[in-house]
Amino acid sequence: MSRIRANQITNQSADGAPTVQNGLVISGVTTSTTFSGSGASLTNLPSAQLTGALPAIDGSNLTNITSTTINNNGSNRIITGSSTANTLEGEATFTYDGVSKAKIDTSQTYGYLQLDGNSGGSIEFFASGTRKFEIYGIDAGIEIYDREKGSYHSKFLSGGDLEVSDGKVHIKGSGELLRLQTNASGGGQCYIDFDDETGTRASIGMRGSSSDTLTLAALNGSMRFDVQNQTQAVNITTDGHTLFSGLTTKNDPRNAKGITVKSTDGVSFQNYGSNGSRNWRIRPDDQSRWGDLDFSVSPTANSATDWPDAASDRVLTLGYDGQVSKPRQASFAAMKSGNAYGLNGQVFPFDTTTHNVGNHFNTSNYRFTAPVAGRYLFTFYSIYNSSGQGRYEILINGAADQNGTRVHMNNYNTNWDNTSNSWILNLSANDYVQMYSNTNTGWHGGHWQRFCGELLS
Repeated sequence: MSRIRANQITNQSADGAPTVQNGLVISGVTTSTTFSGSGASLTNLPSAQLTGALPAIDGSNLTNITSTTINNNGSNRIITGSSTANTLEGEATFTYDGVSKAKIDTSQTYGYLQLDGNSGGSIEFFASGTRKFEIYGIDAGIEIYDREKGSYHSKFLSGGDLEVSDGKVHIKGSGELLRLQTNASGGGQCYIDFDDETGTRASIGMRGSSSDTLTLAALNGSMRFDVQNQTQAVNITTDGHTLFSGLTTKNDPRNAKGITVKSTDGVSFQNYGSNGSRNWRIRPDDQSRWGDLDFSVSPTANSATDWPDAASDRVLTLGYDGQVSKPRQASFAAMKSGNAYGLNGQVFPFDTTTHNVGNHFNTSNYRFTAPVAGRYLFTFYSIYNSSGQGRYEILINGAADQNGTRVHMNNYNTNWDNTSNSWILNLSANDYVQMYSNTNTGWHGGHWQRFCGELLS
């Protein structure tokens, strides 16, 4: 092997690098300050020998490299793929501010966030790295899970129900807070709302239209039911007093404790149907005697409109002065019209009455018929003309009672004499009573005779 040692090798003219036509094989280390040329034939360069910083490369002539384009790019936009190769999309409607807020803002009718799992989707909420709440969308509905309590506290079920297992429903704000509303069949609306109307009272309103309202209000510790235009109807005060009001200037402003009904129209009860029922009313004040208490009944049975308004409808009056009046209590006074007439084993033919409350005495068959079961008082007075002994009695249902109901009399001259008697009888409803002359006796009708009866109790 031959060796050439030289300090410098130049070209023939000594002004440039020598030309090696067939290549140069160097087995040792070659030290050079620079290389020139394309370097296309440099091969088998071990990576371990490539040390230190590589020089900057001008990539203007690089080929066979694929580029990617980002459309609609922006500083806050989330990048997604597209249907075009080597192209990404900066989503204008899906943005992130880089701190805490992600936003979906679309011009479509609805914006959607879709979480699709085998059994539903969920959203988890963390605080300082600790999971606090989870919202699950499952087949049964939406459930809110409280991680600190380890249980579900709210469920929106698929049937439309809201279930709160352990907690409160708190709706806070100004004005109308909650409205439960439905559309009526006639096109109107009916609803229930919870409201703070004035800042000093809380109310629950039920409204069907402008003329159909009811408000339940809590005011200064009391509970009050108002009708249209906040007109007080019922007030339950803090001390337990219940006040029913149709307020007028004549009402007692002291509002006596207990249950108070304030109305010039009294208390009315409607009970009508097909069984002869009637409407009735308790009126606190008579129209002419303030302080009386009147009980009235409608004159017409089975009526929804006939109310006991007239004075003739009163059946009982408790007077402020202690007097008790029963203007419809069964009572009558009967006699035979004309002058003298004779009877012998006959019923007294009382064909005239001076009063007959309830028309319970019949002037055709001369009977008084008891309208109700009770105790009745009957009295009889007449003058008579007979010779010797006479007798008369009171009959019940056409038969003699014989328990102190017969009266004997004596008259041994032709002058007129008088007789009278009274009976208290226990009668059942529809029992009838008559007067009967047993013996041949001359009687005098008109002003000289009266047969009277009245229900005592």
